[in-house]
Amino acid sequence: MVVALFNINIGSMRKAEKRAEETGALDEPGHSGALSQVDGAVADAKPRAKNMLIPMAALILTILAVLTVTGNGNPTQGAGMQSLLWGCIIAVLVISIMCVAEKIFTVEQVISEMFKGMGTMLSVAGVLLFGFTMGTLVKDLDTGNYLTSVFMGLLSPALLPALSFLLCLLLSFATGTSMGTMAIMSVICLPMAINMGTSIPLVAGAVFGGSIFGDHCSPISDTTIMSCATTGCDIIDHVKTQIPYVLIYAAVSLVLYLVLGFMM
Repeated sequence: MVVALFNINIGSMRKAEKRAEETGALDEPGHSGALSQVDGAVADAKPRAKNMLIPMAALILTILAVLTVTGNGNPTQGAGMQSLLWGCIIAVLVISIMCVAEKIFTVEQVISEMFKGMGTMLSVAGVLLFGFTMGTLVKDLDTGNYLTSVFMGLLSPALLPALSFLLCLLLSFATGTSMGTMAIMSVICLPMAINMGTSIPLVAGAVFGGSIFGDHCSPISDTTIMSCATTGCDIIDHVKTQIPYVLIYAAVSLVLYLVLGFMM
Protein backbone atom coordinates (compact mmCIF):
# COMPACT_ATOMS: atom_id res chain seq x y z
CA MET A 1 0.00 0.00 0.00
CA VAL A 2 2.86 2.38 0.84
CA VAL A 3 4.54 1.61 -2.50
CA ALA A 4 1.32 2.31 -4.40
CA LEU A 5 0.36 5.46 -2.48
CA PHE A 6 3.79 7.09 -2.68
CA ASN A 7 4.60 5.77 -6.17
CA ILE A 8 7.85 4.17 -5.05
CA ASN A 9 9.47 2.58 -8.11
CA ILE A 10 12.82 0.79 -8.00
CA GLY A 11 14.91 -1.26 -10.41
CA SER A 12 13.12 -2.56 -13.49
CA MET A 13 9.82 -1.11 -12.33
CA ARG A 14 11.27 2.42 -12.47
CA LYS A 15 12.51 1.81 -16.03
CA ALA A 16 9.14 0.38 -17.05
CA GLU A 17 7.23 3.33 -15.56
CA LYS A 18 9.54 5.80 -17.28
CA ARG A 19 9.20 3.99 -20.62
CA ALA A 20 5.40 3.94 -20.33
CA GLU A 21 5.26 7.66 -19.50
CA GLU A 22 7.64 8.74 -22.27
CA THR A 23 6.79 6.37 -25.11
CA GLY A 24 3.53 4.70 -24.11
CA ALA A 25 5.13 1.27 -24.61
CA LEU A 26 4.01 -1.15 -21.90
CA ASP A 27 6.53 -3.89 -22.76
CA GLU A 28 10.24 -3.85 -23.49
CA PRO A 29 11.24 -3.68 -27.17
CA GLY A 30 10.95 -7.14 -28.68
CA HIS A 31 8.52 -8.34 -26.02
CA SER A 32 4.80 -8.68 -26.61
CA GLY A 33 2.08 -9.00 -24.03
CA ALA A 34 -0.36 -11.87 -23.90
CA LEU A 35 -3.24 -9.74 -25.17
CA SER A 36 -1.45 -9.13 -28.46
CA GLN A 37 -2.35 -12.70 -29.40
CA VAL A 38 -6.03 -12.47 -28.51
CA ASP A 39 -8.39 -14.08 -30.99
CA GLY A 40 -9.89 -11.62 -33.44
CA ALA A 41 -13.43 -12.65 -32.55
CA VAL A 42 -12.87 -11.66 -28.95
CA ALA A 43 -11.00 -8.46 -29.80
CA ASP A 44 -13.89 -7.24 -31.96
CA ALA A 45 -16.63 -8.19 -29.50
CA LYS A 46 -18.55 -5.41 -27.75
CA PRO A 47 -17.76 -5.42 -24.00
CA ARG A 48 -20.81 -6.11 -21.85
CA ALA A 49 -20.88 -6.02 -18.06
CA LYS A 50 -23.41 -8.86 -17.96
CA ASN A 51 -20.88 -11.20 -19.60
CA MET A 52 -18.79 -10.85 -16.45
CA LEU A 53 -21.47 -10.45 -13.79
CA ILE A 54 -23.79 -13.31 -14.77
CA PRO A 55 -21.09 -16.07 -14.80
CA MET A 56 -19.67 -14.69 -11.53
CA ALA A 57 -23.13 -14.80 -9.96
CA ALA A 58 -23.60 -18.36 -11.24
CA LEU A 59 -20.23 -19.32 -9.74
CA ILE A 60 -20.98 -17.84 -6.30
CA LEU A 61 -24.56 -19.14 -6.10
CA THR A 62 -23.52 -22.65 -7.17
CA ILE A 63 -20.74 -22.76 -4.59
CA LEU A 64 -23.10 -21.64 -1.83
CA ALA A 65 -25.78 -24.11 -2.96
CA VAL A 66 -23.40 -27.09 -3.04
CA LEU A 67 -21.90 -26.09 0.32
CA THR A 68 -25.41 -26.01 1.81
CA VAL A 69 -26.45 -29.33 0.30
CA THR A 70 -23.27 -31.22 1.19
CA GLY A 71 -23.28 -29.65 4.67
CA ASN A 72 -26.88 -30.79 5.35
CA GLY A 73 -28.06 -27.20 5.58
CA ASN A 74 -24.88 -25.79 7.15
CA PRO A 75 -22.59 -24.20 4.51
CA THR A 76 -19.65 -24.11 6.94
CA GLN A 77 -19.71 -27.93 7.07
CA GLY A 78 -19.97 -28.43 3.30
CA ALA A 79 -17.46 -29.94 0.88
CA GLY A 80 -15.28 -27.04 -0.24
CA MET A 81 -13.45 -28.68 -3.15
CA GLN A 82 -16.65 -30.22 -4.52
CA SER A 83 -18.38 -26.84 -4.31
CA LEU A 84 -15.56 -25.10 -6.21
CA LEU A 85 -15.60 -27.81 -8.88
CA TRP A 86 -19.33 -27.52 -9.50
CA GLY A 87 -19.15 -23.73 -9.33
CA CYS A 88 -16.50 -23.63 -12.07
CA ILE A 89 -18.40 -26.11 -14.24
CA ILE A 90 -21.66 -24.15 -14.03
CA ALA A 91 -19.90 -20.80 -14.59
CA VAL A 92 -18.11 -22.10 -17.70
CA LEU A 93 -21.36 -23.58 -18.98
CA VAL A 94 -23.18 -20.26 -18.49
CA ILE A 95 -20.52 -18.14 -20.23
CA SER A 96 -20.32 -20.68 -23.07
CA ILE A 97 -24.05 -20.46 -23.69
CA MET A 98 -23.89 -16.65 -23.56
CA CYS A 99 -21.00 -16.53 -26.05
CA VAL A 100 -22.87 -18.73 -28.51
CA ALA A 101 -26.15 -16.84 -28.00
CA GLU A 102 -24.41 -13.49 -28.61
CA LYS A 103 -22.59 -14.97 -31.64
CA ILE A 104 -19.15 -14.19 -30.20
CA PHE A 105 -18.15 -17.82 -30.73
CA THR A 106 -19.60 -20.81 -32.49
CA VAL A 107 -20.04 -24.04 -30.54
CA GLU A 108 -16.86 -25.42 -32.13
CA GLN A 109 -14.90 -22.32 -31.17
CA VAL A 110 -16.17 -22.48 -27.59
CA ILE A 111 -15.00 -26.08 -27.27
CA SER A 112 -11.65 -25.17 -28.85
CA GLU A 113 -11.12 -22.25 -26.48
CA MET A 114 -12.02 -24.42 -23.50
CA PHE A 115 -9.36 -26.97 -24.47
CA LYS A 116 -6.83 -24.19 -25.03
CA GLY A 117 -7.55 -22.82 -21.57
CA MET A 118 -7.23 -26.24 -19.97
CA GLY A 119 -3.99 -26.77 -21.88
CA THR A 120 -2.40 -23.67 -20.36
CA MET A 121 -3.14 -25.03 -16.87
CA LEU A 122 -1.91 -28.57 -17.54
CA SER A 123 1.61 -27.92 -16.29
CA VAL A 124 0.27 -26.20 -13.17
CA ALA A 125 -2.06 -29.14 -12.46
CA GLY A 126 0.89 -31.51 -12.91
CA VAL A 127 3.05 -29.59 -10.43
CA LEU A 128 0.21 -29.50 -7.89
CA LEU A 129 -0.43 -33.22 -8.36
CA PHE A 130 3.20 -34.11 -7.74
CA GLY A 131 3.37 -31.62 -4.86
CA PHE A 132 0.40 -33.12 -3.00
CA THR A 133 1.64 -36.63 -3.78
CA MET A 134 5.05 -35.75 -2.37
CA GLY A 135 3.41 -34.21 0.69
CA THR A 136 1.44 -37.40 1.38
CA LEU A 137 4.54 -39.52 0.83
CA VAL A 138 6.63 -37.36 3.17
CA LYS A 139 3.90 -37.58 5.83
CA ASP A 140 3.62 -41.38 5.54
CA LEU A 141 7.41 -41.74 5.79
CA ASP A 142 7.38 -39.59 8.95
CA THR A 143 10.12 -37.43 7.46
CA GLY A 144 9.57 -34.61 9.93
CA ASN A 145 10.30 -36.76 12.97
CA TYR A 146 13.26 -38.38 11.22
CA LEU A 147 14.82 -35.03 10.41
CA THR A 148 14.21 -33.93 13.98
CA SER A 149 16.26 -36.88 15.27
CA VAL A 150 19.04 -36.04 12.80
CA PHE A 151 19.23 -32.29 13.46
CA MET A 152 18.30 -32.24 17.15
CA GLY A 153 21.93 -31.97 18.22
CA LEU A 154 23.07 -29.93 15.21
CA LEU A 155 20.37 -27.31 14.62
CA SER A 156 19.36 -24.70 17.15
CA PRO A 157 15.55 -24.65 17.56
CA ALA A 158 15.71 -20.84 17.28
CA LEU A 159 16.93 -21.17 13.67
CA LEU A 160 14.08 -23.42 12.55
CA PRO A 161 11.61 -20.62 11.58
CA ALA A 162 14.18 -18.80 9.44
CA LEU A 163 15.40 -22.05 7.87
CA SER A 164 11.82 -23.14 7.12
CA PHE A 165 11.09 -19.77 5.51
CA LEU A 166 14.24 -19.94 3.36
CA LEU A 167 13.61 -23.50 2.16
CA CYS A 168 9.96 -22.76 1.32
CA LEU A 169 11.03 -19.60 -0.48
CA LEU A 170 13.45 -21.52 -2.72
CA LEU A 171 11.08 -24.42 -3.34
CA SER A 172 8.13 -22.19 -4.22
CA PHE A 173 10.22 -20.21 -6.70
CA ALA A 174 11.54 -23.39 -8.32
CA THR A 175 8.12 -25.05 -8.61
CA GLY A 176 5.92 -21.97 -8.98
CA THR A 177 3.28 -23.34 -6.64
CA SER A 178 2.48 -22.20 -3.13
CA MET A 179 -0.02 -24.97 -2.46
CA GLY A 180 2.43 -27.68 -3.50
CA THR A 181 5.18 -26.15 -1.37
CA MET A 182 2.86 -25.97 1.64
CA ALA A 183 1.82 -29.59 1.13
CA ILE A 184 5.44 -30.76 1.10
CA MET A 185 7.03 -28.53 3.73
CA SER A 186 4.27 -28.34 6.34
CA VAL A 187 4.51 -32.08 7.07
CA ILE A 188 8.26 -31.68 7.51
CA CYS A 189 8.60 -28.40 9.40
CA LEU A 190 5.66 -28.62 11.78
CA PRO A 191 6.62 -32.01 13.30
CA MET A 192 10.16 -30.64 13.72
CA ALA A 193 8.75 -27.58 15.49
CA ILE A 194 6.73 -29.78 17.85
CA ASN A 195 9.67 -32.07 18.67
CA MET A 196 12.20 -29.25 19.02
CA GLY A 197 9.96 -27.06 21.15
CA THR A 198 9.86 -24.19 18.67
CA SER A 199 6.83 -21.92 18.38
CA ILE A 200 4.39 -23.74 16.10
CA PRO A 201 2.53 -20.59 14.92
CA LEU A 202 5.86 -18.97 14.05
CA VAL A 203 7.06 -21.96 12.02
CA ALA A 204 3.65 -22.28 10.34
CA GLY A 205 3.81 -18.60 9.38
CA ALA A 206 7.31 -19.09 8.01
CA VAL A 207 6.16 -22.05 5.89
CA PHE A 208 3.11 -20.25 4.52
CA GLY A 209 4.98 -16.97 3.98
CA GLY A 210 7.89 -18.60 2.18
CA SER A 211 5.50 -20.65 0.05
CA ILE A 212 3.70 -17.51 -1.16
CA PHE A 213 7.01 -16.04 -2.40
CA GLY A 214 7.00 -18.13 -5.58
CA ASP A 215 3.45 -17.06 -6.45
CA HIS A 216 4.61 -13.45 -6.70
CA CYS A 217 7.77 -13.73 -8.75
CA SER A 218 8.25 -17.21 -10.24
CA PRO A 219 7.83 -17.17 -14.04
CA ILE A 220 6.15 -20.60 -13.91
CA SER A 221 3.69 -19.67 -11.16
CA ASP A 222 0.04 -20.20 -12.08
CA THR A 223 -0.95 -16.81 -10.65
CA THR A 224 1.86 -15.08 -12.56
CA ILE A 225 0.83 -16.73 -15.81
CA MET A 226 -2.87 -15.96 -15.34
CA SER A 227 -2.19 -12.37 -14.27
CA CYS A 228 -0.08 -11.75 -17.36
CA ALA A 229 -2.60 -13.50 -19.61
CA THR A 230 -5.49 -11.35 -18.38
CA THR A 231 -3.63 -8.01 -18.30
CA GLY A 232 -1.52 -8.40 -21.43
CA CYS A 233 1.77 -8.07 -19.56
CA ASP A 234 4.83 -9.95 -20.79
CA ILE A 235 5.74 -12.63 -18.22
CA ILE A 236 9.47 -11.87 -18.14
CA ASP A 237 8.80 -8.14 -17.79
CA HIS A 238 6.43 -8.86 -14.92
CA VAL A 239 8.97 -11.06 -13.11
CA LYS A 240 11.79 -8.54 -13.59
CA THR A 241 9.72 -5.71 -12.12
CA GLN A 242 8.52 -7.79 -9.15
CA ILE A 243 11.86 -9.32 -8.11
CA PRO A 244 13.35 -6.23 -6.36
CA TYR A 245 10.25 -5.76 -4.20
CA VAL A 246 9.78 -9.38 -3.15
CA LEU A 247 13.50 -9.79 -2.40
CA ILE A 248 13.41 -6.75 -0.10
CA TYR A 249 10.35 -8.06 1.73
CA ALA A 250 11.80 -11.57 1.88
CA ALA A 251 15.07 -10.27 3.36
CA VAL A 252 13.21 -8.27 6.01
CA SER A 253 11.03 -11.29 6.82
CA LEU A 254 14.07 -13.56 7.11
CA VAL A 255 15.70 -11.19 9.62
CA LEU A 256 12.46 -10.99 11.62
CA TYR A 257 12.12 -14.79 11.70
CA LEU A 258 15.69 -15.00 12.99
CA VAL A 259 14.98 -12.46 15.72
CA LEU A 260 11.62 -13.96 16.70
CA GLY A 261 13.11 -17.45 16.67
CA PHE A 262 15.38 -16.47 19.58
CA MET A 263 12.65 -14.51 21.35
CA MET A 264 9.75 -17.02 21.20
